[in-house]
Amino acid sequence: MYLPSPPQSKVFILSLILWVMTLQVQSQNGNYLFDDTLLHKIEFFGADIYQFRNLSFKGIYQPVEIRIDGNVIKQVGLTTKGEKSWLAAPNDKKPFKIKTDQYIPGQKYDGTKRFNLHNNTYDRGIMREKLTSEASLALGIPAPRSAFAEVFINGDYWGIYTIVEAQNEIYKRSFGNNNGYTMESFGGENNLQTLMYYGDHPHDYKGHYIVDHGNDSTAWSLWIDLLHKIHSFPPRFHYVDSISKYIDYQSYFQFNAVLDYNLNAESKDRNGIFYYEPNVKKWITICWDQNVAFADFTDPNQHLFPNTKCTAFLDKYFTYTAFQEVYDNTLCQLVHTVFVDSVLNSKVMTYRKIIDQAVERDLRKGFTFQQYEQSLLDLRNFIATRNQFTLQFLKDKNYSCTTTGLNSQLQDHTIEIYPIPANNILHVRTPGKQDLDYSIHNLQGAVVLNDKLSNARICISTLPPGVYVLKIFQDKKQITVRKFIKQCISFTQKGY
Repeated sequence: MYLPSPPQSKVFILSLILWVMTLQVQSQNGNYLFDDTLLHKIEFFGADIYQFRNLSFKGIYQPVEIRIDGNVIKQVGLTTKGEKSWLAAPNDKKPFKIKTDQYIPGQKYDGTKRFNLHNNTYDRGIMREKLTSEASLALGIPAPRSAFAEVFINGDYWGIYTIVEAQNEIYKRSFGNNNGYTMESFGGENNLQTLMYYGDHPHDYKGHYIVDHGNDSTAWSLWIDLLHKIHSFPPRFHYVDSISKYIDYQSYFQFNAVLDYNLNAESKDRNGIFYYEPNVKKWITICWDQNVAFADFTDPNQHLFPNTKCTAFLDKYFTYTAFQEVYDNTLCQLVHTVFVDSVLNSKVMTYRKIIDQAVERDLRKGFTFQQYEQSLLDLRNFIATRNQFTLQFLKDKNYSCTTTGLNSQLQDHTIEIYPIPANNILHVRTPGKQDLDYSIHNLQGAVVLNDKLSNARICISTLPPGVYVLKIFQDKKQITVRKFIKQCISFTQKGY
C-alpha cells in the first residue's frame, strides 16, 4: 500500500479537515431543523412554568437548556408569543419563541438563531398553516419553512407543535440578508383599507402598521413613500413599470390571490408582512401567520376575487392586465397544481403517518383524535369546493390557465444552485440531466440572460445586484425554478 510522505500526509489531512468543515457549514442552513419527513423531539429544561401562564411575561425571555433531537444547547432564550393563540391555548399549551443567541451571542442550531413553536390552537387538523406556507413557497412567495415536533418541558410531555421559521430567518434565506425593514399590519377593524395613504407622518397610521424590524424612522419614510406613490402615480400605461420600482407586485398579487383563495379567517388583517429588501430597493410581500387559513371551513362558495375590501392596492387589478395576469395565474396554479386532489391527499397522508400517534398522545391539545381526523376531512372537502368556485371565476373571465413557473417544491428536487448570494458565477448542480437550457428573469419577469447550460455554471457578472429567478428547461419543458441573489462583493453574513 502506498503511503504519502509526511509533508504530503499533512496536506492531505488538512485538506480533508477543510472539506469536512465545508460540508458542515453548508449543512447548517436549517434543513435539519425543518426536515418535515420526521417528527422532531424538542425538550426544554429549567423552564419557569409560571411565566407561561402569566400574560405580563409574554415576550420576556427566560434562560433554558434545550435538547433538539438529542443535541443539547445551553442558555437559550424562551418566551411565549401570540395573541389569540396565547389566550385560547388549552392546558398551558402556549405558543413559543426561541432565540438560541439570546444569552450567548452568535449561538445557533443548524445555522438558525430563531424559530417559533406554534400550538395550532385554531387548527384541529394541525396542517393548515403548513400547507399554506408550502403553497406560497411553491409559488415563489417568501414564506416560513416548517416541520412537526413533540415538545417536552421539564420532563413533561407538552404535546405536538409546528416548528415555524422566524421572520428574520426567512429574510436571510430568501434574500441573503436581514438588513432591511419590516412593516407589519397591526390588524383589527381599523385596517380594512391596507395600503391607503393617510398622510406624511407615522402618527397618521396609528392602528394600521407597526415597524417590526429595522430602524423605525427609515422604515416609516420608505413605507409612506410607497403608499403615496401607489395613490399619486397617474393611471397611465406605464403605471406598472413606475410602481414596480418601489414594490414587487408579483409577490404582492400572488400572496393576495392565496389569501383570497384560502379565505383566511383573518383576511381583514391581510396577514402578510412587507420587507424592504435593500439590494433591490423595493418592498416584497412575505407570507406569514396562516394558522386560520381556509376560513375554519365555513362558506367556501365566496366569489370575492380579488377582495378589494381588504386592500386599496388590489383595486388596481381591474385596471392593469399585468396585475391580472399575476393574480389569475396564481389561482390557476393553486387549483391545478398546488391543491389538486392527488397532491393534497398525498401530502395529508404523508404528514398523518408522521404525526398521528403524537396527536393521539397529546392530552393538552383541547380536542379529540376523532375531531382531528374530521378536521382533515373537512379541509379536503373545503378545498375541493373552493377549487370549483375558483375555476368558475376564471372561466367567467375566459382566462386560459398556464401552470408553469412553480418553485422546486413541486418540481425537480435534485437540482441545486450555489452559492447564494453569488458574485460572478452561479453554479448549477443537475445530476444526470443533459441538454439543459436556462433563462434568468428579474423581479418584473423580464428575461435578462438565457443560453445553454454548460459546465454546470452560469456567468452572471453582467447582472446588477438584486434578486433574480432562474428557470431551467429540458427539451423546452420547464423542470425547475430557483430564486437567487446577485451581489457585487463577497457576502459576509451579519448577525442579528
